[in-house]
Parts: sequence; C-alpha cells; structure tokens
Amino acid sequence: MKWTPPLYILDDEGNLIKETDLKKWSAWMQSADKTIAKDEVGEAVIATAFLGMTNKFTDAPSLFETTITGGKKNGFKARYDTKEEALEGHKAAVAIAHRCVINTDQ
Repeated sequence: MKWTPPLYILDDEGNLIKETDLKKWSAWMQSADKTIAKDEVGEAVIATAFLGMTNKFTDAPSLFETTITGGKKNGFKARYDTKEEALEGHKAAVAIAHRCVINTDQ
C-alpha cells in the first residue's frame, strides 16, 4: 500500500481542515489564495504560504512556509506547524530582511 501524505485545506477563517478526498483537495489547492502574508523589503520579497500537505510523520504537520526571494537572504526558508507560528516567523523574516538592508555586512 502506497503512503499518501495527510492533506489539508483552510476554511474561510483560515482554520485547518483535514481533507481525505484527493480531488477536493486538488481543486481547493488550484483555486485558493494560499498566501497568508507577503512583504517587500528592498530587493527581497518575503512570502508566507499554506502548503496543504506535509511529509512529516508527527502529529504536528509543517503546513506553512516562509521564504525570502531576492536580496542578501535569498533562498531563506522556514516551515511552521501552525498559522500563528507562521505569522510570527514571517515577522521575523521581515526583520531579518530589514537588518540586511540597513547593515550590508550581514
């Protein structure tokens, strides 16, 4: 039997819902705006998004990811288990990008 990663969607309030129907999950993933936060700092774009699936085998799935594209921290990535953690991580990534713009040594 092939292992299928747990699938999730978000309700209208942004709460996690486990989705067992692959077709419903796929349709939601194609149509939903999965970005939960986005900022630009200098040349960097900091984006935090809902991933919809996890490959973790624990009770706390990493379903959110923050990335920095461009600037001195290009390629930065961090994953989070909850939306709240992701939003805090997003703020931290924005602060990192700001420090890089102010202090060119980083």
